[in-house]
Amino acid sequence: MKKIVLSLSFSILSVLCIAQNGLEKIIVEKYYITNKADSVKADSVGGTIGTLPVGSVTYRLYVDMLPRYGLLDVYAVDNHELRIETSTSFYNNEDRGSITPDYTFAQAKNNTVSLDSWITVGLACQDYFGILKSKDNGVSPLKFTNGFLANTDTAAGIPVTTQDGIFTTKNWQNTSIQYVGIDLSLIDASNDVSAKGQVISTNNGLWCSMGGTFGLDTVSNVILIGQFTTNGDFSYKFNVCIQAPNDSLEYYVVDNPVVDETHNEKINSTLSGFYKAPQAKNDTTLISNVVSNNLVSIYPNPVNDVLTINTTSLQHTNSKIRIRIIDIIGKIVVEEQTNSSIERINMSSILNGIYYVEVSSNTFKSTYKIIKK
Repeated sequence: MKKIVLSLSFSILSVLCIAQNGLEKIIVEKYYITNKADSVKADSVGGTIGTLPVGSVTYRLYVDMLPRYGLLDVYAVDNHELRIETSTSFYNNEDRGSITPDYTFAQAKNNTVSLDSWITVGLACQDYFGILKSKDNGVSPLKFTNGFLANTDTAAGIPVTTQDGIFTTKNWQNTSIQYVGIDLSLIDASNDVSAKGQVISTNNGLWCSMGGTFGLDTVSNVILIGQFTTNGDFSYKFNVCIQAPNDSLEYYVVDNPVVDETHNEKINSTLSGFYKAPQAKNDTTLISNVVSNNLVSIYPNPVNDVLTINTTSLQHTNSKIRIRIIDIIGKIVVEEQTNSSIERINMSSILNGIYYVEVSSNTFKSTYKIIKK
């Protein structure tokens, strides 16, 4: 029944106008890139290890319109797929993660809530409008607690501790988002990490603002429509309906346009997009070594199943070697003592991520960084 009603409503609306190109483009902003400190702290505050991988990118997507045009909805109907996809999974903070930015400004300062994945029509949290960081005046930015979101990676532009792209809406119209027919549970991992999804795809659904939403800056007229955090390849495909100053409606689609829908190269090139995940650094650096790094060999690195630790050069006939494997928050996941010069450790049941291998004896102690894949 939903499909019939939704399709009928768009059919009725579509005869009211001829598109006038009020949509200028979709803007994709790299809002933040997660570093090791974010990942460690996020995982240590009641979360699951590896939930927020290092190098995760938070993308914000905006609809850019001509002045006096209003955003009605981002939609999908027959032959017009709406698709949001990652090659890994979407991130949501487990304390307050949600499918819309329904947390408060105060809550946005906690943990990694501000990196949640969600859809919206304008809002970045309750009573606060989402704007491009470059348009933020820098007054009263979020003061993140406990050192979260302090990364200043230049690939993400302006640091969020300087200009956070969150602006009060006290002098702006109130926006109430509504959505129909989209399985948004895939981006909500607040209650179940296993529910994190890779693909949101529909040919029958929308999220919308009744009456239309206009930009906080009426000249640039840019509206935030979603935020997505992932460490994978990220892509999207949107269809957008906007309202012209004369109250007529304009439809912009990626594929299969009909007579009342706009499809041109300038707009179509931004209605869909693909963003390659940053290349993970294969960091196998020796981070502490008391003697010579020729005394211990650890391989392969990265490791999938079996990690081999060769300590032949230590000549430890009369003393045992202690081996500890420690995760990034300091938890010991493997601890062994051995007289053997070659020790093989089964890593198959250990979660993927970064670990430290500590090798020590009565006269030696050395720590190495490895990656479990």
